[in-house]
Amino acid sequence: MKSYAYIFSLLMIFSLPTKALAVGVPVGTVINNQAQVDAMVDGNPVNLVSNFAAFTVDEVLNLTLTWQDATNVMVRPGETGQMLTFLLTNTGNGAEDFYLTIDNAIAGDQFEPQSPLLYLDTNGNSNYDPGTDQAYDPVSNLPLLAPDQGINLFIFNDIPSGLNDNDLGISQLLAEATTGSGSPGTIFFPALAGDPVSIVGTSGARAGTDGIYEVTLVAVALTKTVQINDPNGGNQPLTGATLTYAILIEVTGLGTATALVVQDLIPANTSYVTGSMTLFDGTATKTLSDQIDLDEGAFIESPPGTGSYEVSFALGDLTNTTQTVTFQVTID
Repeated sequence: MKSYAYIFSLLMIFSLPTKALAVGVPVGTVINNQAQVDAMVDGNPVNLVSNFAAFTVDEVLNLTLTWQDATNVMVRPGETGQMLTFLLTNTGNGAEDFYLTIDNAIAGDQFEPQSPLLYLDTNGNSNYDPGTDQAYDPVSNLPLLAPDQGINLFIFNDIPSGLNDNDLGISQLLAEATTGSGSPGTIFFPALAGDPVSIVGTSGARAGTDGIYEVTLVAVALTKTVQINDPNGGNQPLTGATLTYAILIEVTGLGTATALVVQDLIPANTSYVTGSMTLFDGTATKTLSDQIDLDEGAFIESPPGTGSYEVSFALGDLTNTTQTVTFQVTID
């Protein structure tokens, strides 16, 4: 019988799983384990099973928070309601809601954004929709996220007056699991006996990230008009009529709009008039070639291979100027 007891003990030792589970296993999952032994004892077959060793997977509290705007958000002094976009993702293994906080008193910038407002992407379309997306409320409207679920968050700030060109303003968003946060491995015990405990993951169950505004004192405005000349000498949009598009570019304020390019797709059901591009630079009007060469204009397929065409005007660096470009199409 000693030999049997020894074999059974080994099977139990090597069969019991540990509680070091991947975060992807949902909280509350019950993991059962049972060992069995087949042996010959005194010439007789013995088949035995152990009791079940079971446990319930605990909750791991984890999150990520990222700023979604591709570059600094350009603003002008005195503007209101300028938006920054963030993405909060629950990377834990259980449904969790999160406290959110905005901190605009961040060192290292030149101004503090003002009057912050925070909205949740209520309809989940990744765009801010006034009247649909709801304001964050720490009591009644927290973002509740399933494991691996994310939500876009929109911060709106006012920009103070009296700023300089290229000044930066930082608006920091902080997120924290409502269950709790702390050093990784911190345990929060449930209020009800038998419920899984919650354990802080590698993120500390909290995160903060900055969104950045950048002041520009340069304003660029485009105004487009069209003049119609039909084959009968009138101004009706008939087949064969010529449409002359004019685009007015106005650059005002302090500083320079660098590498300015104006692009305009040729409308469907029209054909570009070869050699019709012009540029008035404030002094004189010149005709531009249709080729990609040393002048400012080009007629190109965009994107290549699609059969769609555009006119492009590379106007370079502009400071306090007004320029006008034109081109023509005919109605097919």
